[in-house]
Amino acid sequence: MRRIFNLGISVLLLVFVVGCDSENQTYSEPEDLIPNDPAMLLSVSNYNTLRNDLKLNVAFNSYKGRELYDLLTGNHTILEQLSPISRSLIGIYDSGSDSREFTFITRNDSTIFKLDSLPNLVSETLKYGEYSIDRVQIDETTAFTATRDSFFLLSSSQKLLEQMLGRTSASGARFKNSVRLAKDAELLITRNNARIHLSDSMTSSLSEQLALNFTIAADGVTGYGVANGSDSIPGMIDIFKGQLPQANHIDKVHPSVAESSLTFTFSNPDSLFQRLKLFRGDSTIVRVPGMFEAITEISEIRFSEGDAVVMHSIDAVLTSEALMPSFLENTTFRDVEIFEFTKPKQFKLNFSPLVHHTEPELGFRLDDFFVFTENMETAEKFITAFKSNNVLANSTDFQNATRDMSTASSLMILHFNGHVRKGLADVLFAEMEASATSEPLGKYRLSVLQMTHDRDFAHVNFVCKEATQS
Repeated sequence: MRRIFNLGISVLLLVFVVGCDSENQTYSEPEDLIPNDPAMLLSVSNYNTLRNDLKLNVAFNSYKGRELYDLLTGNHTILEQLSPISRSLIGIYDSGSDSREFTFITRNDSTIFKLDSLPNLVSETLKYGEYSIDRVQIDETTAFTATRDSFFLLSSSQKLLEQMLGRTSASGARFKNSVRLAKDAELLITRNNARIHLSDSMTSSLSEQLALNFTIAADGVTGYGVANGSDSIPGMIDIFKGQLPQANHIDKVHPSVAESSLTFTFSNPDSLFQRLKLFRGDSTIVRVPGMFEAITEISEIRFSEGDAVVMHSIDAVLTSEALMPSFLENTTFRDVEIFEFTKPKQFKLNFSPLVHHTEPELGFRLDDFFVFTENMETAEKFITAFKSNNVLANSTDFQNATRDMSTASSLMILHFNGHVRKGLADVLFAEMEASATSEPLGKYRLSVLQMTHDRDFAHVNFVCKEATQS
């Protein structure tokens, strides 16, 4: 018993010593001072350059007034007074209320935060241990600033600033790793517990962490990075573990006029079905229906007049035979036989949440593709587009986007025309608001989010550029 007691005392002393050492430790990188685990961390190589680039970007400027826009452009009563000369980190924290708190970390400099000439400034100095904290109020906006080692620290929350000074709670290594791998990024956005919108009303867990390195230009926004999976809290990218990403063919039949689409590929249907069941928490035993055995790619495509599901088959004869019992002859349009589909819930039942909305009533074949639509109007749209070559493969917007994409992917989400705003908001802001759902975005007609699974993570590409021609 005495040995156990002595061991306990030793552990407590060790924890105390380590804790004291961490508070007195000298830090050399801004990421060493990140308090807690922020919901979102922004790494900016040159804050002044980024502010100028963002103000020239039509797409980003459509989000004026949103919190992230204000923080990145300096359109904030306190941050507009900052002039950092080196890499900066901005952390955004959920505070449990309608508003969120933020922190700003950068190298200290004599000119970084000059307030002497402001007539509406109220300030006071507070003490926190050996450190001095300046409480700054400009008009109705309050922030707290301090310096530690060679860093200037600013926060909307006194508690968060004290954490940076006292290091009472350190950031997880996963944030540090993502930041250190992209120190020169113009804008690196890292999100914990990333979610993605599958529709206006439905979101789904995407990955444990999503880190994207963005390039902001006057004519577009592009990004690349990684999404990390998790065994404890599975995200959508974990559905594709064990799958070999397949080449995308959907552009050969996808009409160039749509609202949005979600496309996924797979090499092993049995594995995909099992992982989808685990993701949904579904314990029922389901065999892969014959109609899916030769399928490598499925897309749910949304139109204003009705939605559709498209499958690409590597053995169209086998798929046709498997579908025959579910097809009842209906009509013909432009020499294409259109059948009544008797299992409208089949896609949602087997592929939710990847296919979560469409319950098609009609089905037909276009070469190696099998198209299922909710109504005749959408069926005619597909057949007309296919016959007239008015499909994505021949779209200049899509052709330009593919230069920044992989030829094979696990998951690809497209937004078109007025709905491009949704795709951009989902990637940049991790949320959408009603005012950002259907308004045109200048010359922006397409956004592409592409994920390619690779072992325990996924490569991610995002492309949203102005159209090169009207």
